[in-house]
Amino acid sequence: MAVLYFSEDGINFIRVAGALGNVVGPASSTDNALARFNGAGGRTLQDSGVLIDDSDNVSGVTTLDVDVATGTAPLTIASTTVVPNLNVDLLDGIEAAEFLQRDGSVPLTSNWDIGAFLIRALNFRSDVATGNQPWITASTTVNTNLNADLLDGHHAAKFRRKTAVGFITNPTTAKTIVMGFTDAAATMVKVYAEVDTGTVDVNVEERAFGSADTAGTDTLTADLQANTTGATSVTFDNAGLAADSYLHLTISAKTGSPTKLTVVATYDLD
Repeated sequence: MAVLYFSEDGINFIRVAGALGNVVGPASSTDNALARFNGAGGRTLQDSGVLIDDSDNVSGVTTLDVDVATGTAPLTIASTTVVPNLNVDLLDGIEAAEFLQRDGSVPLTSNWDIGAFLIRALNFRSDVATGNQPWITASTTVNTNLNADLLDGHHAAKFRRKTAVGFITNPTTAKTIVMGFTDAAATMVKVYAEVDTGTVDVNVEERAFGSADTAGTDTLTADLQANTTGATSVTFDNAGLAADSYLHLTISAKTGSPTKLTVVATYDLD
């Protein structure tokens, strides 16, 4: 039975029997290690791997098991410094699957309205099938630098394509008319010609602005012979047309007695 002498004033001692038990430990211990009971007897201690250093830093903990009830924070932390390698199950009560990830591995599961904010990216891609509108916009303001492939389902070439039409009654080699005028540089695409009877050999000349009555340069490599079924040529020696040029219909020969000659020159604005 252990005996404890207790002094209240440092002079007089009171004898208290049975106040202490015999606690024993290992022959050596780890500096700063927490002592823990060995067994259920309550009197034997053993060493541990959990350390508290002189600055109150705790290390060596494998698992921290907190059984406080929900509603009470299990940890109270003053520092806002990032904890490397701390892998938690929830962020502000939300599972990771609810967050978008930058690698695109987590898809949206419903419509997303970001409000009055901008989304910036290198590319925006829509994989919706043809027949479904891939882009919906409320604004009718012009979108600067937006380069589209189609306009109302048509390529730009269709809007750049122009035609110049020449019609002559009772055509002869002495007759020539202005078919059209290029208000920008252009490229000849084709020439079509037809007559009501006989044949007529035609060409389309490029003439300089202000010189409509001066012979110019043939666009076709060879004269096109118009007939009653229509003839087409796409072979040009001078396909490139300068801006502000006249297109003149010229006649070099005819057979029979045609009374109606129609020539259509098609070109694209560059």
